[in-house]
Amino acid sequence: MCHSLRLHDLRHTFATLMIGMGIDLKVVQEQMGHADIATTANVYGHPTEERKRSGAPAVSNLIFGVA
Repeated sequence: MCHSLRLHDLRHTFATLMIGMGIDLKVVQEQMGHADIATTANVYGHPTEERKRSGAPAVSNLIFGVA
């Protein structure tokens, strides 16, 4: 089965990569031209396992200065 690449696929990859790189969601929203940030977050904001694992230690380090 052949899967053809669509323009939407490129947009999706662009947004997903930006979010994965830690680019602020508001910036991604503006780049994508979404009127509502919820669209950006709900359609493109797929948290990876790595991002899920890094969340709590990052906040702990911010608050307590330790990982």
